[in-house]
Amino acid sequence: MKRPAPSLGIVLGLLGLAACSDPVGPGDGLYPHYTLAAVDGVALPAPTSDLPEGWVVELAQLAFPHDRPRGAGSFVWYVQLIRGPDNSTNLSRTHLEYGVDGNQVSINLCPPLALCIAPTELRGEISGNELLLTHYLANQARSNYRFIEDHSGIPE
Repeated sequence: MKRPAPSLGIVLGLLGLAACSDPVGPGDGLYPHYTLAAVDGVALPAPTSDLPEGWVVELAQLAFPHDRPRGAGSFVWYVQLIRGPDNSTNLSRTHLEYGVDGNQVSINLCPPLALCIAPTELRGEISGNELLLTHYLANQARSNYRFIEDHSGIPE
């Protein structure tokens, strides 16, 4: 008895799923999407030393392009949803420059063409399917962020 061939949709879906679970880029172990899991060891929603009293991070995600170039001109999407003490929310989507050197990642938090008085960045390491990043403001360590690989991508 002849078995039916799998449909093209099933085959493409399985290939897409496999592609989402593999690191992308030039062998640096960096995955395309990450979601923030904890700030200073506290699961979300969580306060940070960078937000005013009573404000918390509800969601933060990083989306690296699948065909990432290295060096100057490499950009990542950073999406962050914060909630205030009055229950108001602020959603920001920012295109930020980043760099990878071995297992070390740095993300410049000053958007392109913005005037930032002090350097501010996330930097740290790729550790398996996690990014362990520290926020630095004027080279002083602030909050620690633990991002985990996420297959769902960035919300619209």
